[in-house]
Amino acid sequence: MTVAAKINHRETAMPDSRETTTLVALLDWAYRRQRIDADDARALHEVELLAGGSGSSAASVAQNGLLGCTIHSTAHKQRSAHHPDAVIVADCVALLAAPGRWLVEQHARAGTVPDWGQSQHLEPVIQGGRPLVIEVERVEVRYGRGQRHTVTVTYCPLQLWPDDSWVRMQRAEYIRWHRALEVLDALLAGAGLMRWRVEGIGALGAPWA
Repeated sequence: MTVAAKINHRETAMPDSRETTTLVALLDWAYRRQRIDADDARALHEVELLAGGSGSSAASVAQNGLLGCTIHSTAHKQRSAHHPDAVIVADCVALLAAPGRWLVEQHARAGTVPDWGQSQHLEPVIQGGRPLVIEVERVEVRYGRGQRHTVTVTYCPLQLWPDDSWVRMQRAEYIRWHRALEVLDALLAGAGLMRWRVEGIGALGAPWA
């Protein structure tokens, strides 16, 4: 059997049964569903923490009386259980350079992607708390029976909001976030995920192009 045939045989014998996902969806699962970065320093109830001896002795005696027993617990040292894939994701994110890492973590926790200026729109120019009104000209309008009226022609100028400089800043941040995801995708490729198979970032590199 040739080497190519052996490889094909191995791939046929061991199909990849993992669930397919995108990197953005995987981060959402790890940070919002698994809560991989949640503060678990106080995983147990405050009463159990005090009764376990981590508070003052007087507080421990009082809390033991409320509970009716003495609890010798792991208290704040206890960690919540996370899926191994979520732990791998968090470990790989921790390898990213800042500020890309911060952006990845921030949007993973919120389940969002950075704003790249897609919300930019036209709105009236405001002056003194009211839309600015500019007079263009005055025209005379004739009505029936020889009546005449002078009408003022006005308009309200529009402006882009947010302005172009702000949009450029937003797009630079989006690019930084996406590049961090590309690095993360490469790190996860050989990290040994058990449940998930990542296929694609799940976000365009330049959606405004």
